[in-house]
Amino acid sequence: AVSGTSVGALNALLISQDDFDKAINVWKTIKQEDITPFGSKNSGTENMLEKTLGIVLHTVAYNDKNHIAHLYTEKYGRMSYAIPQTQGRKSKSQRPLFTPFSILDIESDYKPGRDIQKIKEVRPAEILQQIHYDPVKNSIALFLSEFLSRTIREPEANPVFFEFLHQSIKFLDFIEDGKANFHLCFLIRISGFFDKESRKI
Repeated sequence: AVSGTSVGALNALLISQDDFDKAINVWKTIKQEDITPFGSKNSGTENMLEKTLGIVLHTVAYNDKNHIAHLYTEKYGRMSYAIPQTQGRKSKSQRPLFTPFSILDIESDYKPGRDIQKIKEVRPAEILQQIHYDPVKNSIALFLSEFLSRTIREPEANPVFFEFLHQSIKFLDFIEDGKANFHLCFLIRISGFFDKESRKI
């Protein structure tokens, strides 16, 4: 009997069957994907890249190399992403995008069950004209994003709530009359999404 998982075991099996021609043919034609899926074109690694819209809620320092951005995404609900703090050109260009209420188009190396996802590409999905520059609107955005960061706990997608949040941010960016009271109207409308027991979304 021949057992084992090494190259020697495969050789021994073929030789014990007096099948030298087959042994020679195997070693001349064998490919990596015939043994393991790693490196195969059909291994599925390409499918790990996922795209989604995301709304920035909060960003915190994690360590010297990374910050963590908490976003509410269209496809997954609340998600956390690592934001590199290196001095590279790509890292420097990405960091300013993660300001509260920014609406981003994100491509990530998504792994189900992983607490912190890795971003491959990120770009603005909406160009906000005033929220980050108007003192009143910026203050409202900072207050509401912090509030949402503490109340949103949904680990799965909620398309209705995401669309409400998306359109609310665009409306805040647009309005002038009554902008100082926007947060009051927003909080009244958002109350319909709260779970009555946990007081969380």
